[in-house]
Amino acid sequence: MRNLLKYSVLFIWAVLFLYFYNMFMPKNMFYFIVGVPVLYFSAVLISYIFKH
Repeated sequence: MRNLLKYSVLFIWAVLFLYFYNMFMPKNMFYFIVGVPVLYFSAVLISYIFKH
């Protein structure tokens, strides 16, 4: 059950982040340079929080 909650939170966070990031970030080279690491590190942080 805890695993299901972790992956649900991760999925919801990724969808919301990408939705709002796409609305506010201009489409240029920094779109991927900023977006991918932020999404990765936030996913790692969520996994770390649910692990402990």
